[in-house]
Formats: sequence, C-alpha cells, structure tokens
Amino acid sequence: MHRLITVIFWLGLLLCPVPSWAFGLVGSATHSDSASSTTCSPALTTGLANGDIVFLLLKRSATNTDPTGVPTGFVQLGKSAPGGAHFLYWKIAASESSWLVTWAAAERTGCTAVTYRSDFNVTSGADITFGNTAYTTTDTTARGVAITVPTANSPVIWFGNANNSTSQTIGAPSTGNPTGWTTDVSSVYDSGSRLYRTITSVVWSGSGTTGNMDGTISVSTFDKHVFTVALNPAAAGGAETFGFRLRLTQ
Repeated sequence: MHRLITVIFWLGLLLCPVPSWAFGLVGSATHSDSASSTTCSPALTTGLANGDIVFLLLKRSATNTDPTGVPTGFVQLGKSAPGGAHFLYWKIAASESSWLVTWAAAERTGCTAVTYRSDFNVTSGADITFGNTAYTTTDTTARGVAITVPTANSPVIWFGNANNSTSQTIGAPSTGNPTGWTTDVSSVYDSGSRLYRTITSVVWSGSGTTGNMDGTISVSTFDKHVFTVALNPAAAGGAETFGFRLRLTQ
C-alpha cells in the first residue's frame, strides 16, 4: 500500500539583497584638448546608457569666465580659479548626442568626460554632496577638502587636476577616508591644454566626515584643484518570498 505524504515547507518572507551591478566606470574617459580654442568636445562614452551619470571636468588656462554654451541638461557643480579656472558639470544621461562646450574667447582648454553606472540614486543636485574649497599653496599636495557623507555605501569620486607645462603625475588620495580607491583616469596629460587629470572612485562603507583626501603631485604647483563628490546610494535590498515543497512517496 502506498501512501502519499506531502509536506510543504514555507520559509516565509525573507529580506535579502537584490542583485545589481556594482558602481563603476563605464567604458573609458574621453578627452578634448587644445593649445588655443573656444570649444572642447570629448567623445561620448563607449557603452553609454540612459540613466548613467556623466561628469565634465573642464580647465581654462587664463580666464575664469563660465562657458557660453554647455550640452543640454548639464549643471555646474562648481568652479575654482587658482589660475584660469577649473569647472565640474554633471547630468544623468538621456539620449546623448554631443558634449560640446563653448567659450567666447580662445585659450588653452582641456575637457574630460567620465561616466559611472549603478548603485547611486541621483535625481537632482540635492542627492550630491560636493566639496570645492580651493587649496593653492605652492606645494605637491592635491587636496580634496573634507566632506560629510550622510549615508553609508555612497559612491565617492575624487577629481584631481593641475595645470603645468612641466611633466608631472597626480596620485590617488592617501589620507582621510575612504580608502581603497580605484583609479579611473591616471595622470592623463595634453601638452596643448597643459592639463593633468587623475580621477578616482570608491564606494565608502562608512559615513560622516571624510577628512582631507590628499593626493600627491610630482611637481610643486599652485595651479591645481580637486573636486570631491559623494552620490546618494541606491536603496539597499528588497523582499522576496521563498518556499519549497517536499513530496515523499511511501
């Protein structure tokens, strides 16, 4: 005689992380440089998708005048003018066609576009914590001033740049928090613009004040600046229901 026994086990409602791509660089950064120009136009990022976050890092060698034209939707986070001017713009990608930036007068001009994807939740400037205090002491320190990151697991990005005709490198931050930076742009230089740039990023498991995030420049200079950015992190986790049925025949 056979008897069918059906046992149902429900594990119930469990909270567990929803799989997602980790925050990181999309493709490679693109650059546009000139010894004398009223424009720059870095190429669109290879693999760019709507919803990515794009930053434009701009440098003018002589004047601190804002661009007369920027690509649709880009918003200026800040600028600094230790010599010429450094600018940082951002937007959430949406059917991009060109990243052309224009000014009224020609001079040495350098631009870099860098794109990131996943693990952030940014719909407006209110979702970005931003550091933009100039540090212009003539020395080898590239200082990203301390910012207060409100939420754990926020992506943090360090935009280091300097202007010099002398060959140099800019190292990733070695002081403060976070640690464990990934170098996304490593001391890229153009002799026309004379712009050096290093961009690093990390998802910081902590929160609160970072302390000064200092990198090292291989040549002492005053014409330098670091923008520091923390992005509001994506919501963590989600709910799924799991269960299984054990069927025994005897």
